[in-house]
Amino acid sequence: MFRFLFSMFVGLLGLLLVPVASAGDNEIRIITNAVDNAGTNYTFGTGNNNTLFITNGGQLTNVAGGILGPHANAGTNNTLVVSDPGSVWQSASWLQIGENTGNNYNTLIISNSGVVTSLGGYAVGGAASSTNRVIVTGSGSVWTNTGSTQLYIGNNGADNRLIIRDGGVVVSVGGVLGKNNASSQGNQVFIMDSGSVWHASGGVFTVGEEGGNNTVTISNGGVLYTAEPRISARSLPIVTR
Repeated sequence: MFRFLFSMFVGLLGLLLVPVASAGDNEIRIITNAVDNAGTNYTFGTGNNNTLFITNGGQLTNVAGGILGPHANAGTNNTLVVSDPGSVWQSASWLQIGENTGNNYNTLIISNSGVVTSLGGYAVGGAASSTNRVIVTGSGSVWTNTGSTQLYIGNNGADNRLIIRDGGVVVSVGGVLGKNNASSQGNQVFIMDSGSVWHASGGVFTVGEEGGNNTVTISNGGVLYTAEPRISARSLPIVTR
């Protein structure tokens, strides 16, 4: 009975809390039904400490790009969670986690068979945005980046992380850690546990294109597939444990 009432509550809350393309401060929003944000870029977290849950089969579809943590000197410490089978964030263009200077500590979590798709992954930590995270965890949890754009971890930004664990999967056309200038340093990728995979085939995979001390750590059965790896002398090699 409790589970039934809780499910009804979440469903009603999802109808009431359908997100607009922004959020102020300290807001919690939930999507449990299909939402079509057609037209322009979808942005969430123009303020601070906001959370959006796409759960229990909820779907968010936008026909342009998607941004978590937009605008200079705002958009910090925001979280977007895509969780459960059938839950999807589908961005028909690029996807950015942390858009600009000051857009720090934003986190995208894909868990429990949640799915995120984007046409060109673009960036985790763009334009000097730092300390942003993408976590893909659990079997069936997938972040797929189609198109020809590489997935950037640190695009002028520092100390950004991509964490793939417990059977999570990321798909992209190549990848770059530490892109564009020397400020793109200390970015890290962790691929951990059996079944955890980053498929970065079909394009160049570069660790430390410009910035230093960028690393990829593969451990406990994790796998990185890439056809053309390049390791800069400014960064550490790919470490397998």
